[in-house]
Amino acid sequence: MSYGKSEIIAQMLSYIENIIEVPHPVFGGMPICPFSRNARLANKILYKVCGFSKSDLDATSELMKWAQNFSQQHHYELLLVIHPKHDAFTLEEIRDFTNCINQQITLLGLVAFDGHPEDNFNIQGAYTRQAPYIHFTLQFQHQVRQASSLLIKTSYYSNWTHQHLTYVGMPREQVDDQSLRETEALREIEDDPVEFEPVDRLTHSSVPVQSVE
Repeated sequence: MSYGKSEIIAQMLSYIENIIEVPHPVFGGMPICPFSRNARLANKILYKVCGFSKSDLDATSELMKWAQNFSQQHHYELLLVIHPKHDAFTLEEIRDFTNCINQQITLLGLVAFDGHPEDNFNIQGAYTRQAPYIHFTLQFQHQVRQASSLLIKTSYYSNWTHQHLTYVGMPREQVDDQSLRETEALREIEDDPVEFEPVDRLTHSSVPVQSVE
């Protein structure tokens, strides 16, 4: 069964709210992504449903134009690009695709991460990337480093093995204390880790559908 763009985004939002944003004991009582909920509620995530393919790895492609446009704006923190077809990429193919993207966007100050319905990466049975749709995200490198620096000071990584950390690119380049102090949203997460609301209080209506054209 095929779905329209709005339905696909709604399914991904359900996954984000019910899996990614729910506190979990494996991560020290924090969600898989402790920063997702604040970004979502503050409308700092851009959503795009797109049948991307290997041809989009060309430097002149529309996808690369989105990356450039995203890197030049100052409001949104994450661009989520969702493929509408579940069989468009194998797990290895989307990993290779994301590696190629990263080679092209690093000079823009961006980094890409992927997700796949068959991704078996997990921390003690908590699957962190097994999304309902094949997708990748674009984020700012400095914000990813800031987030990692804050989480290292907590029990978030206490159940991660060296292999787990290496797989996700840890340790990342450290940022200085002044940079951390300048990031208000991240500081709030560090100071009040029990801020996250139970899943039954989360609603899809808080997130308008956005796209980069």
